[in-house]
Amino acid sequence: MYSTVRSKIIGTLDKDEKKRSDGPIPCSGLGSDITMEEVPVRKHGVSMVTADVGLVSMVRQGILALQLLPPNSSAGIIIITDGVTSVPDVAVCETLLNQLRSGTIACSFVQVGGAYSYNCSFGYIPNVELMKFISLATFGSYLSSCPEPDLASQDMNTYHKAFLTYSFLKTSESMNPEYYCVSQHKLFNEHLVSASGNPALVMRRKKHTEKEVHAHLVSVVSVRLREGYTIREINLTKGGTQLEVKLVLLWKHNMRIEYLAVAQWPLDPAKRTTWVEVTMEGSYDILHDISCTMRKPITSTYRTSVIRRFWNTLQSINQTDQMLVHLQSFNSLPENYTIPESTKNGVPLFYIPPGSTTPVLSLQHSGSKDSSQSQFAFYWKPILSMDANFWQRWLHMHRIAIILEHDMPVPKHLHTAGSNGRFSTIQCRISHSALTSLLRDWSSFVLVEGYSYVKLIYSASDQPPNSFYLVRLISKAPCMVLRLGFPIGTLAHTRNKIVDELREQILRLRFPHRVQNKEATPKTKRKILGHASPSKSPPLPAPKPALSDRPCVVVLNKPLEKLLIRYEKLPSDFRTPFILNMENFTQPTNMTVPLSMAANRTASSTLASLSRYFLHQRWVWTVQSGLGATVPLQAVVHILSMLSEIRLSEGFHFAASGEGIVNMVTELPMKGMPEAVDRESHTCIVQYILFPPHSTSTKDSFSTDDDNDTEVEAIDVDTELNLVTECWVEPQSGTVWSPRDQHRHFQELTYQEIPQAVSINRLID
Repeated sequence: MYSTVRSKIIGTLDKDEKKRSDGPIPCSGLGSDITMEEVPVRKHGVSMVTADVGLVSMVRQGILALQLLPPNSSAGIIIITDGVTSVPDVAVCETLLNQLRSGTIACSFVQVGGAYSYNCSFGYIPNVELMKFISLATFGSYLSSCPEPDLASQDMNTYHKAFLTYSFLKTSESMNPEYYCVSQHKLFNEHLVSASGNPALVMRRKKHTEKEVHAHLVSVVSVRLREGYTIREINLTKGGTQLEVKLVLLWKHNMRIEYLAVAQWPLDPAKRTTWVEVTMEGSYDILHDISCTMRKPITSTYRTSVIRRFWNTLQSINQTDQMLVHLQSFNSLPENYTIPESTKNGVPLFYIPPGSTTPVLSLQHSGSKDSSQSQFAFYWKPILSMDANFWQRWLHMHRIAIILEHDMPVPKHLHTAGSNGRFSTIQCRISHSALTSLLRDWSSFVLVEGYSYVKLIYSASDQPPNSFYLVRLISKAPCMVLRLGFPIGTLAHTRNKIVDELREQILRLRFPHRVQNKEATPKTKRKILGHASPSKSPPLPAPKPALSDRPCVVVLNKPLEKLLIRYEKLPSDFRTPFILNMENFTQPTNMTVPLSMAANRTASSTLASLSRYFLHQRWVWTVQSGLGATVPLQAVVHILSMLSEIRLSEGFHFAASGEGIVNMVTELPMKGMPEAVDRESHTCIVQYILFPPHSTSTKDSFSTDDDNDTEVEAIDVDTELNLVTECWVEPQSGTVWSPRDQHRHFQELTYQEIPQAVSINRLID
């Protein structure tokens, strides 16, 4: 009976797949100038995205969308689903939760659908436990039904309270194990899934560690909240002389970590002592596995992975507390903020050797026998080694997204390979040197030249510094980011004032007159760009040349480093819809690979995620027909150079280049619709991509040739030469409104109309 039903299902699916493959496939994302007679269909045997991978991809897509909102927006993701979903494994789930927690993003679920479904026989049942767990772990909400709101009432309805309010204090009801066991569909025997009816599901406790942390209780609690902990209880004990704060981290639906922080009450800012206790909470089986692994090794790979992940989480608590203590000990010793004389003169404290990521003490400091200099380097090395992706645990973070302006003139072999088979890339030596010189002069001292800087904060000129903040220059030129990190407790108006002042100084950087028409940067400038020699003092400052009107840096509002379209190689087929072309990178060809690997291939690809979010249009131009006369390649290169010059005149900037693929970016200010309630102005990121000239055989399919070792001067008769450009536009409501003359061609256009404004058709017309 089972085999008969299975064969019928497979036969029906095969017929449905055949019907879809026989019909036409729309070529979305391609320019209207291309006419296609046949588009390659989806190959059989390529699996569709499963439910677990689909949830991961959906959440990451929401995280990407939230990064495009204004800074003062409320970060929240609402998923409307029938609940038939899951996550591949514990590693993917933990990574996803860390991404949501680091961005303070609340993930909520609204469950829809009837009480029963015919698909229950196939195992398609709502995963209520997962939806409740993710919503609780990220301070979101879970709605098992969709009640009708009372439109006449002026009070907040169910949806307002669920999605618009925020609380870091969870009720005891939501922390009860029974919360996960109750299912509105009554699909299970409640006696078996209820903790009160099944002793194996009762939550048990086991103390992991207790210690004294030399940090203020407010800072300790702040760090835990930034890691995703929620407050369970706040109590005054011992006759009101002691304050206890209980926090809990939801690690799995049946596993939690309780963190108890105790300090004297009332709190004394001068006393940096907090007593903490870490306790594990979970069912008997998981606590047994965690505690008895050494005596009886576990053979299950999945359970071993879960236990290893949990132990890593416990160890990270101690590491996070140690870094917090280290940061708060800044002004406890004068040696921590007393800058050595050579460092005052501009010598970086550390340098990073080529091919390494470990900072090394500069030679001028390593040979010193002064203990104060050794203590100074000992304090700042762990801070330099901090991963910027985890700064938010200990620091208030601010960012300044910038594009460095390119050197003049543009390299000759930008769009076509030279005689050595290599393409040139956009250089930003002058603007990069100007930026690093500004940061060097502006900061109190340099940790690593061109990478990390420190500025001390003084409450009074005759007093020692009371705090500091870090500045780190990350990403690859021309698209770069300045990340500023302020210790916990730094006032918001102080932080905003510092960030605004630094942004204004960056905007005032200008190119000198004497290098406006030169091809390369002077040799003295080139030396500054590389790793500073640790054994030499910086050269004496040269006389400042006269400055031009051309700015060195463009400051953006959007996080361009996360939105930049980067091609690792040329697309395999320019005439195939982009989303189908990406399947080679996103779908696993071997169905036996782990689900976590499949999830990474499907959901973690930045290009694949951006392709599903941005408006994308591609133009493929045939420069010559196979029957026409040969066209020199330099003529096509000249066309590409003209297109890039036109884009520059329209306010675009070079953002990336490599392998002949050039990305140009502009940020257009948008105004809302007249009927819009808010009058806030937003911006829209527009990216224009130029591909190198590409020749294909008229007899074969349109595919790329990876052998770009030689520069072809002319094209054979049986081939055609193609010119390919793309436009990627961020979806944004409203129309373009810019006072700049460079943007006059985009004025009053919606984001859907922008690609046509940069097409070659407009230039021809």
